[in-house]
Amino acid sequence: MADMRFTPHTSLLRLSALLALTGAATAQSATDAFDFDITPPFRGAATAQYAGWDVFTVAFGGVNLPDDPASDLSATLEQTVPGAIITSTMNIYNPGSASAFVVDVVVAEPLKTAVLQVRSLGNPLDDTSFVLTYDNGGVTEEVFPSSTQLLSPIGGFAAEKAFEFDLTGSAASVTEFELRFLAAAANCSLSAALLDVDVEGEIGTSYCTVAPNSTGVTGELNAFGSTNVADNMVELEVSALPASTFGIFITSQTQDFVPLAGGGTGTLCLGGSIGRFALFSSGSAGEYAVTLDLGQLAGPTGPVAVQAGETWNFQVWHRDVGTPPTSSFTEATAISFQ
Repeated sequence: MADMRFTPHTSLLRLSALLALTGAATAQSATDAFDFDITPPFRGAATAQYAGWDVFTVAFGGVNLPDDPASDLSATLEQTVPGAIITSTMNIYNPGSASAFVVDVVVAEPLKTAVLQVRSLGNPLDDTSFVLTYDNGGVTEEVFPSSTQLLSPIGGFAAEKAFEFDLTGSAASVTEFELRFLAAAANCSLSAALLDVDVEGEIGTSYCTVAPNSTGVTGELNAFGSTNVADNMVELEVSALPASTFGIFITSQTQDFVPLAGGGTGTLCLGGSIGRFALFSSGSAGEYAVTLDLGQLAGPTGPVAVQAGETWNFQVWHRDVGTPPTSSFTEATAISFQ
């Protein structure tokens, strides 16, 4: 099994130290249910969220909300096979069938990495069943673990494992997903679960004051991902456009301020050599997203490779509602690459 390069630690020692300092535990952390839980390197970052389950109250037919006080992630855990019960220690146990578990998750920005840790008693969970699924335009996509780690000693009654799912190279913008896994057989008891996620952070700096479009607000352009050229991970998201209108992304290394550009009512905020790419329709929501290939960014005469130390400026030029129809521009965003 692949090593995720996390540092295992003994949670019981942490709990003992905490009790020695405070005299009593005021709230139970789900990490305290593990003997060998791990801390992903991104936990605590501004782009990270967490959910922990130690006390389960619904064995079948409903969801369990995270009970760890540190949880700030919108997630639920559900067991979907009849016959399961809640034990006296608040575990989900199925004596007659192999349990099936679903963790539903919603995040505000596109997912980069998810790390799911589970603790089971008795018969183990099926390592091969762990999968992350999401809807991609009506098609269910599956992502299998990029690495798996056994945290507890082999052969014990309690098994603790960690599964990492890596979406950093995915072109999909995943903000709602499920983590699914199965028990290997009946008589498996799920006693705790931890879920850490890291999402894309916003990058770039908005500049240039532009006029509202026909919706009454200014078209927005936001960038997410990494400013490191080697990562090749930048997504541009445009929103607040008129519904079902055509637009195109434009880019340049030069900034400018040109009112009433392009025969429309908007302001062009780019100058110099301008490249165009990703013609799109804004759809009913008036928005669109595109993932850049920094090795082949659009230039006026062909693809250009972005270099560390360069600053590239982006904007969207779009059709606007009017009589006769006109055009407008969104706000502009500047990204300084490393």
